[in-house]
Amino acid sequence: PREAAVFVAATSAALALGPCFGYSSALWAAKLKGGDREALCSLVSAWACATLTPLALAHASPLLAYLATFAAYSALGFSVGCRGLCWVVGFHSKRAVERVCATSALLLASHLAVREARGRAALGPFDSPLSVVGALTLYLALLIVSSLYYERGRRAEKRTRYALLNLATMAALLLGAAGGWVCGVPGLANTATTFTVLWLVEKYAELHLEARWNGWFLLLLLSLSAYKGALWMHDHPAFVASMFGSS
Repeated sequence: PREAAVFVAATSAALALGPCFGYSSALWAAKLKGGDREALCSLVSAWACATLTPLALAHASPLLAYLATFAAYSALGFSVGCRGLCWVVGFHSKRAVERVCATSALLLASHLAVREARGRAALGPFDSPLSVVGALTLYLALLIVSSLYYERGRRAEKRTRYALLNLATMAALLLGAAGGWVCGVPGLANTATTFTVLWLVEKYAELHLEARWNGWFLLLLLSLSAYKGALWMHDHPAFVASMFGSS
């Protein structure tokens, strides 16, 4: 059966990317010179993407397509890690933020263009992963670089860069929301809406801190906002679900 073929492919990929690759690395990688861990991580992720992509296309599997897409973004510098009692989602370096931001912007524009020209079927199992992962990584990168505290420098240069980055963030959010609703991709529009709220919260927090207002009051406001946001999302699960779909 077709369903069994997908699970066989997923199991084979897990064995190839896990114990088999681990054994090969332990056997031969020690003989290689150099200690660039970031480059090694990118190479492994690129190889995983190259392995998973044909499997996803052959079996029309959205699950394998998601794994291949995340592997590609891992090769670019996007990462998720567990640090004890918290999870960390971000990028390896500032260059990685720039790479992922540019890649996601081009990917989303291409995704919408292909979808409008030839329909969802042209993208196969990668229709949803490209939309979801592209939007999340793009807006996360912009949210980071548009922060007042992203990098230090001379005041005049920092002010100009800060203004330009925030204008770019506003433009990307507006284009994402408009493109999502016009092209029939509510998940993209809702993702843009969510990050617009996060961006506004970030700007208020910067204003609060720069004005040297009471820090405990800021913590109270953020806690209340998170609480009300959680209640709203609990009452509107379709909004959250749409962020992880392309239709």
